Amino acid sequence: MSENDGTPHRNPGGRPSKSIREGMEVIVEVIRTGSTPAAAATYARIDEGTLDEWLERFPSLEQDIKQAEAEIEIKMVQVITSRKVR
Repeated sequence: MSENDGTPHRNPGGRPSKSIREGMEVIVEVIRTGSTPAAAATYARIDEGTLDEWLERFPSLEQDIKQAEAEIEIKMVQVITSRKVR
């Protein structure tokens, strides 16, 4: 149900609308650069409360965020460990 007027969401638990999918894609891509989910949501002009709602409604978003966080962590570790100590 919507928080504002009590009407049900158009896509409860189903496929997100195009605008939501686009917002989710921006968030995941920004996280892949090393940003936090909160910073990525702000960059995508998404309120953190909305991000929390999306995470509840679309479990695949949480999986995508975890994957993006793992990818950037591995890249950062590789950069750090590839540098020679002088």
